[in-house]
Amino acid sequence: MRNSNLKSFTIKGLFGDRTVVIPFKDDVKILIGENGLGKTTVLSMLYYTLTSKLFKLKDFDFKSLELSFTDGQKITIDKDKLLSSDEDLEMNLPPQLINSLSRSLDTREIIEISELLSRGVHPHMILDRIEMQRYSSDIFRRYPTRMVLSALKVICGFGEGNEKIRKAKETLQKELLETEILYFPTFRRIEEDLINLGLDDEKNKINQGDVRLIQFGMKDVRERFDELKKEINTLSSKGLSQISSEILSQLVKGVPNINSSALQNISKKDIDIILARVGEAISKDDKEKITSIVSAKKLKDIDDKYLVYFLQKLITIYEKQREIDNAIESFISICNKYLKYSEKEIQYEASEVEFYLISRGGKKVLLTQLLSKLSSGEKQIISLFSRIYLSDSKSFIVLFDEPELSLSIFWQKLLLPDIVASNKCKFLLSVTHSPFIFENGLEKYAIGLNQYIKY
Repeated sequence: MRNSNLKSFTIKGLFGDRTVVIPFKDDVKILIGENGLGKTTVLSMLYYTLTSKLFKLKDFDFKSLELSFTDGQKITIDKDKLLSSDEDLEMNLPPQLINSLSRSLDTREIIEISELLSRGVHPHMILDRIEMQRYSSDIFRRYPTRMVLSALKVICGFGEGNEKIRKAKETLQKELLETEILYFPTFRRIEEDLINLGLDDEKNKINQGDVRLIQFGMKDVRERFDELKKEINTLSSKGLSQISSEILSQLVKGVPNINSSALQNISKKDIDIILARVGEAISKDDKEKITSIVSAKKLKDIDDKYLVYFLQKLITIYEKQREIDNAIESFISICNKYLKYSEKEIQYEASEVEFYLISRGGKKVLLTQLLSKLSSGEKQIISLFSRIYLSDSKSFIVLFDEPELSLSIFWQKLLLPDIVASNKCKFLLSVTHSPFIFENGLEKYAIGLNQYIKY
């Protein structure tokens, strides 16, 4: 059974002389082809279509495109409509404004803004509704509000004759609900791809930009590590506040009905992690007493019953954090498959919520201190899998341009199967020159792009 509902992608009049029709019969498609055939162009156009950033399609040489879904729905985009719909509106707008604003909006927000504009909602109410200041405060400092609103209209396809475009975006939102689109451009052409994707502002070239665009930079990895640590600390703090009131309630009721068997289900490893994370909220002596009781697996007196009751409540806190820890463990396991070839290993200290890199000779250093010193291939692997495994998103559509670049032959053979095996990739489309990318059980999904082109 397929996970993806993508059926086919068609581009008519590409480069003025060809029609490309790519069927998606499986959840994996690998396109092979020489330079100049249009692989990257097709991938970029699919990315803009899936993310509802249809206004960016104006930059490509084509006549029309069509994206079909397995339920019979489809969208058709005519370039002439794109050119005529917002030409006057866009003429006097700085391209940097449109690009910056576009990066601040996801597919859902684009659809929401479009609906509000079509209903005639006051522009300032629209800005309040989508909390644009939270996302783009810098934009409002650099550009007048009226200009920002005009840029929103361009991005959302709001203008004369744009009903078809708005309906296309509504269809995309419904069909791709809760699916994040990831585009992995080639590492060697990263700056070119950033410009093509609207990240041409000088300060945004490498360190900032669309989070859906994997830049193989390490700033996004550091930020994700910090987010995870903050999320775990927040869960711990909220959990302690909650169980404090529950314990007070139990004290009023009397001794909890607990015996030694309750200790059998409490893991010392879990307790060690929990106690480390609560920090100074529990004294060192109390922590030692708790761990000794858990290790002994035996209750000595009534006070211990209260303690075990407290531990059970702590475990409920940790259960909410366990999903994060499991995702981290999966991320580390997959990265270490690659790093072992250079005799390196990532180690996660759950009690500290810290990542360490163990290098040749056993030297242990915080991973965040070494990220910039890793090889291009190592950066690519860590950035890629941190996005897949450590993201809140449950499912992805992955578009990958020449994944073999910067990777050894051994890594090339591992890469795509590992992405598919993450159980978060609903659909994978990759373009490549290297046979090692698909000589790993994925041969049946590989086909020459030229077989989908008609002149």
